[in-house]
Amino acid sequence: DDVKGVVGKVSLGEADAGFVYVTDVKPVEDKVTAIELPDEAQAVVQYEIAVVKDAPHHEAAHAFVEQVQSDEGQAELQAAGFGSP
Repeated sequence: DDVKGVVGKVSLGEADAGFVYVTDVKPVEDKVTAIELPDEAQAVVQYEIAVVKDAPHHEAAHAFVEQVQSDEGQAELQAAGFGSP
């Protein structure tokens, strides 16, 4: 049903393989072998970030978006295994 379920099944030996993000493998990397797909087989994934028009904490939401998009925020995401936008 979801990526964590796929990782769980593979790490428990209940599935031979599965497609997941590299960040989802980190908690079980001692139990599974991650194989990077070649560029031509990579899915194009795009994550959006936005502030909801009527957000109750509008200023805090904007500050969060700015933090994520900042050099520091991008460095933190890359340290966690996420690629550059």
